[in-house]
Order: sequence, then C-alpha cells, then structure tokens
Amino acid sequence: MYKKIETDNKIFESFEFQKDKYKFNIVSKILAGDEVLLYSDGENYFLARNKVGMPTWIWTKDGLEDKRILEEIKEVISLYLTDLEYDQFTCKKEYYNFLMQIGYDKLNREDYFELGFLTCNKVKSVKQTDGNMLICTKKDDENLLNLFIQFNEFMNKTLKRTKKATLEELTEEMNSQIEQKRLFCWKNKEGKIVCIANFQALGDTARIGHVFTLEEERGKGYAANLIHDLTERLLNDGLKPLLYTDYSYPASNKAYINAGYVDKGVLINFSCSREKRKLKRKRRLIMIDNKSMSKINPKPYQKNKAYGELELIFPTKEYKKEVEEYLQEFLDNGENEIAGDGGLDRIKDFDKWLEKIQNDLSIDTIDKDRIPATAYLTIRKSDKKIVGNLQIRHFLNEKLLNYGGHIGDSVRPSERRKRYSNRTNKIGIRKM
Repeated sequence: MYKKIETDNKIFESFEFQKDKYKFNIVSKILAGDEVLLYSDGENYFLARNKVGMPTWIWTKDGLEDKRILEEIKEVISLYLTDLEYDQFTCKKEYYNFLMQIGYDKLNREDYFELGFLTCNKVKSVKQTDGNMLICTKKDDENLLNLFIQFNEFMNKTLKRTKKATLEELTEEMNSQIEQKRLFCWKNKEGKIVCIANFQALGDTARIGHVFTLEEERGKGYAANLIHDLTERLLNDGLKPLLYTDYSYPASNKAYINAGYVDKGVLINFSCSREKRKLKRKRRLIMIDNKSMSKINPKPYQKNKAYGELELIFPTKEYKKEVEEYLQEFLDNGENEIAGDGGLDRIKDFDKWLEKIQNDLSIDTIDKDRIPATAYLTIRKSDKKIVGNLQIRHFLNEKLLNYGGHIGDSVRPSERRKRYSNRTNKIGIRKM
C-alpha cells in the first residue's frame, strides 16, 4: 500500500533503483529541493515531484507486472493532479504502455513524446567550426539573456508549460549559473555568442542541459562543438556526463551521438488532466505529392477513427525488430518499393538505413545533389505497432516541385483502408 515518504527512504538506496539511478538522474535534484512530494509502496515504485508545475517522475522496478501494484500507481498519479490545465509525468515505457492498455481516462495522449537518455565515456572528434568555447561571465549579460529568453520560449512551447518564468527569474537564474561557473557559450569568429549549454553536477555525474543555438546560426556545427568541448572538460574533471533529449528533434540528437554519446534507452514524457482540454487547431499551406493543399484544417473528422490514434516517431535502434518486420511485410506482399521510406526498400539493412536517414537530416551530411529530409515511423498509440511511414522534405528543388512534393508516405499492407494515410499526412503537416 502506498504512503507518503521522506527523502531518506530506503527505496532510494535499493538495488533495483540503483540500477536506474543515472537514467533517473533528475530524481536526485528533486530530493534536494524544498517542496518535495513523495509517495511509494517502499519496494516497487515511487513518484517524486518538486514544485507544482514541474514534471512528476515515476520510477518502477524492472519487470513489474503485478496488476494490483500497477493499478495502485495509477491511484497515486491522481494525488499529483492539480488545477492546472495539465500536469506532466515521466516514466518507463512499460508503465506508459500499461496506462494506454487500460485506457486511463486522465491521460492526454497527444502530449506523448520519447525522452532519450544518453551518456558519454569518451568523446569523439567532430567536424571543426569557427570560434571557441568560453565560460560565461557577467560581461556577456545582454547577449546571454537574449539566448536565455529564446531558449525558455522554446521549452515553454515544447513542454507546453503552463507556468512560465518571468524576466526577473530568468535573469536571476542566468546570474546564478554564471557565478557557479557552469554556464558555457560558443563564440564565433566575430565574437558573437551563437550557442549556450550548461551542466549540473550531482554526485559523480554532470547533466548537460540548456543546449540552444540561435536560429539564424544553426547548421554550422556550433552546438556539436560546444557539446564536444564541454563533455571533454567534464570527463577530465572525473565526472560522468549525461543528458536527456527529445527524440522528435533528430538533428540535435545526431549532434550528441557524433560527439560520443551513447543512447541508453528511452523514458516517456506525458501529461494527465483532471478535466479533458480542448485542442487548438491551425491552418497550413503545403504540397503533398505535387498537390497544393490550400488552408488545410487538421481538425478531427468524426468518422475517421484514425484521428488521435497515430503519432510520428523518428526511428531509433529500439525499433530495429519492428522495422525489419515492417519491411518484410511489403516484400511478402510483392511490393519492392515503399514510398517515403528514406531508402529502406533499397538498403534493407536496418543499421545502414538508420545511419543514412540520420545523414539525410542536414545538407552538410546528406549525399550530394539530394534534398535534406526527415523520415518518420507512423506508430499506432494503442499497441505501438508500425502501421506506416512518412518522409518530410525540408525544401523542394525544381524536380520535386513538379513531382513528389514535401511529403511521401506509405501504409503497410495489413493496415490499409483505415484512412491512416490521410491522418498521417495531416500530422506531418503539423511538424513542418
């Protein structure tokens, strides 16, 4: 049975949690906070949150299958729901899948995203760019504050924060990081601050965060070089660098991998609400398969059961088996070409294909005379099955203006006639 616990509870020293302590590094920060809310059964799980408005972290021991305990955790989640429009949670994928399977009515399925956990034991060399890394000082206040504000706005949008920091709070936080000498920047050859990153040391670890590049300076390798140099510095100081990353931003994820970080698995970030919220809808103008789609309104079509059931996920190594089965189904059906698959039908080797679509993300790494593009798997939320694929080209050349368009997609043979293609294209438009 669950109960409220203190920060010195034995579960935080248990063998099961110690196996996950790096992956759940944020928990150490929560436990050191002033407004900690902790619940646990003392053995199988705990929920931890600092201030209201911050994510609640749900830790469960590996292999937990007792439905009584899993249901109990769902009850505890309700204790963390507030009067905010939604409350955020982070957990292992297995427990999120359980909430999906039982149809938890407080779950906002549209807020799902995969949070990658990466560590680095040795840096790799990266393509050099102009400029160098510096420890930030108060002399850089004006330029730094501009980046801080932009980064904060980006995170507010990404995490759909309801509680937003004031200018005074941002300034105070920036100055605190400067004084603690844990805020770093990259200055280009003109002396302009183009990228920032910080770290927070906890025990023998150092969690890198706040990685942000000015929009007009992206694609020049500044972030990759800053991550490389900062990581190397932390390793030389005897710390274990780690970071969390949103898998839906493959370009930044590639920068981490190129610098020597290794993907150690995924956590799920999602939200729950006491009351269901109404979603805002937008209009877009884009080209799909050479057809100009004017004022597309991606609102739900009541007879389309695919609405809200699908999501686009950038492929990771965890999908290797599923992708191989997906390809084989097309081949078994006598189909040797798969539209919008980023070359999977041609390469047929998952690891080589994954490397290829990662290179396709940037004009600096893609094959000559080709257009940068992002490939996605179309995942059905209810069972996490790959039902299709979609590729978004970042811009069009003359050939693609006349043939192809921005988006190409396919649906696996066994999942056709369910309007998945229509819905997948609408989701793709939202990502552009």
